[in-house]
Amino acid sequence: MNVRGGRGAETVTYIDGVNVTDPFNFAMRVYLPNDAIEEMSVQTGGFSAEYGEAMSGIIAITTRVGSDKYHFSAEAITDEFLSPENKALGAYSYGFNEYVASVSGPIIPKSKHSFYFNISRQYIADWTPSWGWAENSWKLDDYSYDQLVYTNEYDSTAEAYIMDTVMHDYKFNARLPENFSSRWSYSGKIKLQLSKNLELKSTYIHTNREYSQDILGAAFAIQPIRFFNTDHRPVTLNHTTSFNVTLTHMLSSKTFYDLKFNIFDTERKCWDPVFKDDLYKYGDPTYNPWPDVEQYYGEAYTGRMGPDFFQPGCQYDSYIRQASAHWGIDFDITHQQGRYHNFKAGFEYKYHTVRYYRMYNPTKMAYPHWNSEIEKYRGADVKFYGYDVEGNVVDSGDYLEDVVRDSTHTPTDGFRRQAPYHPIVMNGYIQDKIEFEDIVLNLGLRWDYIDPNAWMFRDIAAEFNPDGSLVEGTGMFGGDDLFDESDITDHESYYFLSPRLGVSFPVTDRTVFHAQYGKFYQPPRLQDLYLSPFYMDRYVASGGYFTNLTNPNLRPPKTTSYEIGFKQMFGNLASIQLTAFYKETEDLIQLNTVTTDVASIAFQDNGDFGTIKGMDVIFTMRRFKNLSVNLNYELQFAEGTGSASAGNYDIAWIWGTRGNYPKFAQPLDFERRHSGSLNFDYRYTEEAPIKLLRFTGANVMFTFNSGNPYTRNTITNQFPFDGRYDNDRISTTPLSAVNSEVTPWNFRIDMKLDKRIHIAKSTITLYAWVINVLNSRNIQNVWSTTGLPNDTGFLGTAAGQAYWQSLQETGQSLYKMREVDYNYYGQPRQIRLGVQVEL
Repeated sequence: MNVRGGRGAETVTYIDGVNVTDPFNFAMRVYLPNDAIEEMSVQTGGFSAEYGEAMSGIIAITTRVGSDKYHFSAEAITDEFLSPENKALGAYSYGFNEYVASVSGPIIPKSKHSFYFNISRQYIADWTPSWGWAENSWKLDDYSYDQLVYTNEYDSTAEAYIMDTVMHDYKFNARLPENFSSRWSYSGKIKLQLSKNLELKSTYIHTNREYSQDILGAAFAIQPIRFFNTDHRPVTLNHTTSFNVTLTHMLSSKTFYDLKFNIFDTERKCWDPVFKDDLYKYGDPTYNPWPDVEQYYGEAYTGRMGPDFFQPGCQYDSYIRQASAHWGIDFDITHQQGRYHNFKAGFEYKYHTVRYYRMYNPTKMAYPHWNSEIEKYRGADVKFYGYDVEGNVVDSGDYLEDVVRDSTHTPTDGFRRQAPYHPIVMNGYIQDKIEFEDIVLNLGLRWDYIDPNAWMFRDIAAEFNPDGSLVEGTGMFGGDDLFDESDITDHESYYFLSPRLGVSFPVTDRTVFHAQYGKFYQPPRLQDLYLSPFYMDRYVASGGYFTNLTNPNLRPPKTTSYEIGFKQMFGNLASIQLTAFYKETEDLIQLNTVTTDVASIAFQDNGDFGTIKGMDVIFTMRRFKNLSVNLNYELQFAEGTGSASAGNYDIAWIWGTRGNYPKFAQPLDFERRHSGSLNFDYRYTEEAPIKLLRFTGANVMFTFNSGNPYTRNTITNQFPFDGRYDNDRISTTPLSAVNSEVTPWNFRIDMKLDKRIHIAKSTITLYAWVINVLNSRNIQNVWSTTGLPNDTGFLGTAAGQAYWQSLQETGQSLYKMREVDYNYYGQPRQIRLGVQVEL
């Protein structure tokens, strides 16, 4: 979610005043169904001093609490009444199912203590439905593939293992194959009225989710390269818990305070679903298509079928495990001073525990002839902290202190464990809302303190004499091919003061002017900040294929924001609000190649900057004669030197230290020059002109955007697909300036029809929800060589035409199934039916 031209990680979510965004990568993993939400607001402008750890947007959610009456609700929604094979009503079934149940009321009848509990179950057979897959006319309905696989029988004459044939039958429909998402979510809230002036609230949320997603690849869910190898498509698992307790004490009619304690814990894994945590099976030919003989132990099976799909049995040769947890204490006090001043101040302390484990090549664990244990783990390319070298949770160990080396400096002991990191985050704020008769001032000051509580490099870049020789004593490793304690120092702590200013005043009795200014800091993503000493030592000692490393020396990025606007009322019926905004972002994370005293290494570093300017228009019409209308429009110019922390990957890889990094701002990848929505809500009450229409309603949402920037590249004679992680051979030689081309406009209409039926003391709501009513072909991205989502341009070359003519009809379909990338399209038409019962 990109808010006002900011990167996706610049927006955080608060639930009941607690930040529930994972600090490791700023992902949001807890799930709340609509029934559990009392109120939700999205702040895209200059938010007040009490909010931090975000630079672009705040999503603030208040969960539902029970009342003095018992209430039960159950809801079910599905599209399974349709078929995934045959269209009905112009739509297919994508296997969407969600069931929600809640119960609330007083803990003890007629008491002031209340509770709310909610359980949600969601299963989706295809959780990222794509118009480009469902409507792809080249897609085969069924396909049979005879795979040649090795047996354990050896032909001494041919000096090869005898092959056998295994037949695979595939059937395809509108659903992306094995692209599932399965989620359970539980939430609850208890309110205890301890006395007239003392209240205790507690919120608990837990979400388990398992779904098809490759953390490493470019595909959002299942990758096209794995369509015929779905048994081994990567699966991601998340387990997230958020718990908080808030004590509210009314000291007087003008003063109260909140004392809050919170715990947040999330764990994530991404693995091959066949082998899961058993790292030695990944490369064991007993479980793979290789012959079960010694020479194939530790070998990844990478067989391909045309044009570029993994054969059945290809392992997902990667394993990731990551966990983040923190506990925190938050104190906020509010005081009304006289008629004009409303003071609020607060302080927060959070203690984090961060763990990460990544094995790039688990197949190598099964290789039987490693000369040493350290050679095996380096061969499997593992990095870790908070775990041991095989992925087991540990709380102790320090590689830099514990490692024992032989005469060649190779570790022989003390390398197997690395304790987790424990960053400390503190903040405090004070703000005053001053409300005079003709002007309102919001004055705030925020203090943020970030202590990584770890080590950092003494130095990174080396200095060189005019003759090219190293200036002694400079560089990361002290002039030797060794990473040890002499190369590090204690990490610096950072603190910042962020002023937040806002003003509003009436120009007329129906026009209000407003303006805001603020500075916003955000800690770096912990995945960019912390580094595995084991991996760093291995990389310096042995080098290897290009990789990018995280950087303990990162500083927090910052944003300076300005906005000005007015709100005009039209009677008591409607209003329009216009806001112009301007933002400057600095010290954003980018990938840079640094010349050290040993090697050139690509590090995450501070360096990207950007400017974002634009205007928001919000028109609101209250319900009048059954109709309410809301219009949101944004004009945006978002420019910068990089759109993501790894945006310079190709430059760092190809150009190394030649210094060809962006120094001028260009349109960012996620800029949408024009975007907006128009919502109509029309509903009848019991006074409907026709009895059948009583308590019926229709909601129509029209959304649009003007597309995303991209850089046009040349077309070559090279076959476009080939890559372990769904990489391709698409040319990266530009034909135009960076991001000077734009994908087509997107338009979509969604509609929801509902009917409430009252039976005794119960209410039944029936509804139909149609997504993309017109089944519009919305193009989200394109092949950079053609500007099209379904054509790389290869078939227009001489080599491509010759290749196409060599294919049979089935082969041509397979090629187009690979070329028409479903990631480049929006959602197709979907129809869901739901029912909700309330007692």
